[in-house]
This record gives sequence, structure tokens and C-alpha cells, in this order.
Amino acid sequence: MRRLAIDAALLASIHLRSGDLDQACAVGRQAIGYVAHDPADVLAPHAADLAARLRLRAGTLEGALESIATDQRILSEALAHLVRETGRAWIC
Repeated sequence: MRRLAIDAALLASIHLRSGDLDQACAVGRQAIGYVAHDPADVLAPHAADLAARLRLRAGTLEGALESIATDQRILSEALAHLVRETGRAWIC
């Protein structure tokens, strides 16, 4: 069950980063449900590991988002150039 909780928590963080708060909360509640009845002495050692994984995932997502933004900027500049050139061809 602990692995399911970790996977659900990671998925909740992805939804949160993408701005889907409702889905993040729903999946987060699932994660809590997986471990709600585990004793504290079982959960505590894994809390630090989970926090580290969530920080790593957040950093990965930030890097991916920056890369996507760069790709979108390159594409929009190429499309703008294509539209300009196509417009000039029709004017002539």
C-alpha cells in the first residue's frame, strides 16, 4: 500500500503543478487513504523519502515546462515568418 500512496502523491503533485487543483486534491485524498491506518512509526521513516521524491519531480517538471516554452517560442517565430513570406507572395 505504501507504494500506491507514493505513486498517488506524485500524481497529485503533477496535477497541482499543471493547475488542476480539483484533481490534485482527489488524488491526494487517495494517497492519504492508502496509509490512513498505518502506525506513525511505519510512516515517519518514509516521509522524508516521499518529500525528496516530490521535490525531484517538481524540479523535473519545471525544467520540462521551460523546454516546452522555448519550443513554443521557436515555433511561433517560424510560423510568423511563414505567414509574412506567404503574405508577400500573394501581394506580388
